[in-house]
Amino acid sequence: MTAVAAQSLHATIAPRALADALAKLLPLARGANILPVLGCVRISSGHGALHLSATDLDQHLAVRVNAEVRTPGLILAPAAQLAQLAKLAAGSTLTIQDSEGRCVVTSGKSRTRLLSPPVDEWPVAPEVSETTITLPAAPLLDAMARVAFAASSEGFRPILNGVLWELDAGTLRLVATDGHRMAMAERAVDGVSSDRRPIVPARAIEAARKVFSADDETLRVTLDDTRIRIESATATLVARLVEGPYPDYRRVLPKESTIAAIVDRAALLAVVRRVAVLASRDTRKVTLALSADGVIVTASTADAGDATDTAPVEAYTGEPITLGVNASYLLEGLGALATERVQLFLGTPERAVLLCPVDPPPEMGDYRQLLMPMRLLD
Repeated sequence: MTAVAAQSLHATIAPRALADALAKLLPLARGANILPVLGCVRISSGHGALHLSATDLDQHLAVRVNAEVRTPGLILAPAAQLAQLAKLAAGSTLTIQDSEGRCVVTSGKSRTRLLSPPVDEWPVAPEVSETTITLPAAPLLDAMARVAFAASSEGFRPILNGVLWELDAGTLRLVATDGHRMAMAERAVDGVSSDRRPIVPARAIEAARKVFSADDETLRVTLDDTRIRIESATATLVARLVEGPYPDYRRVLPKESTIAAIVDRAALLAVVRRVAVLASRDTRKVTLALSADGVIVTASTADAGDATDTAPVEAYTGEPITLGVNASYLLEGLGALATERVQLFLGTPERAVLLCPVDPPPEMGDYRQLLMPMRLLD
C-alpha cells in the first residue's frame, strides 16, 4: 500500500473533541524510544472530519472527529504534546495547520510549532479481509468488560495474555484466564457463526472498550489467521492475534458441587476489602470459612496483626468449609459480577470455587467465574 504524500492540511476543531480522541490514542503512541514516528499521531482530513490514528505496530487505532476542514491534507504530530495543547487550549477552537514541515497549532493568541516527521515513515495498518461478521455492540462490549480482568498480565505464558473468542451457532463466548482464575461470558448473537477461535490480546480488548460504545449499535469484526479488525462508523482497531492453542478451559469447569452459598455481593465486597488490609503483600491470601452462619473472612501478617469480619449468608447447603483465596482476585471477580447477590459453588478446599450471578438481567447472558484456592498452610 503506497503512502499518501503530505499536503498542506488546515483544519479547525473543538479542543475538547480533540483531547477526547487523543486520550484514546495515547496508550498506543508511546514507542518513540523504539522508533520516533511511533510517538506521533497521523492526522488526515475527511469530509467534515479529521481522522487521527496511532500505532505500536501490534495495534493500529484510528478515530474520526468532526472538524472544519479548510484545506485537505495529511500530517504527523507528536501525540503527547498535541494532547497537552488540546487540554490547555486558550480559545474555544483549535487550528491545526501544516506549515513548512511543522504542525502549527493555534488557539486564541497561542501558537505552537511542533516537529512533524515525514509522512512516508508512518507504518501502514495491515489489511484484514478473510472472515467478516457483524455483532451487536452492547453485548460484545459487556462480555469484554466481564472477562478482561482475568487475563494474565505476565509474560511467561503469552497465550494467557489474550481472550479467547468462540462463535458457535448463535452464541458468542469470551474466555479469559491467568491460570489462577477464569471468567467466561456468553451472549446470544442471532445468525452469527464461525469456525475461527481467535485469541485477542487483552490490551486490544481494553482499547476496544475505551473506543467503542453501545451507542455504536453494531460492530463489524473481520478476522484472518493473524489479525482482528473491529470497526464502527467512527473508529477502527486492528490488532495482532495471540498465537498458539488456548488451554482447554472446559476441563477445569466443576462437574458437580456439594456446597452452595448465596451472599449479598456488596456485603462480601466490603468485608473482604476490610480484612485484606491485613493480608500479606506477597500472597494477598485471606481465609474464608463458610457455613450457614455466614462467611467468616480472616487474614494475618506477622509484622502487622490480624483481622476478622463476617458477611451474612442468605442461603446455604452442604457442610461447612474453609479455604484460602487471593483477596485481590476475589475482589476483582466480585466487582465484575455486578448483581446484588452472588452464588458460590464449592466442593473441597483444594477445588476451584465457581462464582455465578443470582438473577442476572437477560442482557448479561450466561456468566461464570472460577477462582483457584490457595493453600491454607504457608
